[in-house]
Amino acid sequence: MRTCASKPWSTHCRFHSPRPYYNFSGEPSPKYQSVNVLGTERLLRALQSFEVGQFIFSSSMLVHAPQPPGHLINENSPFEPKWDYPVSKLAAEEKILREHGQIPFAILRIAGVYDDRCHLPALAQQIARINERKLISHVFPGDSSHGQASIHMGDLLDGIGRLLSKRHELPDHLTLLLGEPETPCYAALQREIGMDKAHAAGNMTTGRAWRHDGR
Repeated sequence: MRTCASKPWSTHCRFHSPRPYYNFSGEPSPKYQSVNVLGTERLLRALQSFEVGQFIFSSSMLVHAPQPPGHLINENSPFEPKWDYPVSKLAAEEKILREHGQIPFAILRIAGVYDDRCHLPALAQQIARINERKLISHVFPGDSSHGQASIHMGDLLDGIGRLLSKRHELPDHLTLLLGEPETPCYAALQREIGMDKAHAAGNMTTGRAWRHDGR
């Protein structure tokens, strides 16, 4: 989203960084560097001749090191991105810190975004695996005591709206985590989804078949 006048020296702009690159296959790609990192750097350099009200960068909560169940993270928690997407997000954050010049910025480390139609890849895959009713559906492939932090699209939009409305009251350099305070573990989701599936089928007993331990 961009709004600006024709004269850069008298412009008040609000720029949002370009749409990030994300490959759902999890495979490495040079676009993580060319789009997420270098694209952010080029945009910031191009904006130096404008008077920018606020630069908002959508980062990811995945830049932080995973924590044991029950432990919360904050904006100062240690970094430990595990794969190319969060690695590129953290590198882009570092570019912003070096290249922002006089431009105020807000870095939003956003949890996995879902809505009423799901749209969260990890959750969608878990639901699909259960719905397939195969042997693999009975077991979660990983540590089921862990989970993925998330946020509903409506809450995300509300948070961004509040950030924009209060930007004149906030620090010029700001980093925020955006996510729900509680993260259900994969085992709890496995049971809940299985029970919902059983209710939908009109058979309350089949919910027992979706226990994460396979019993």
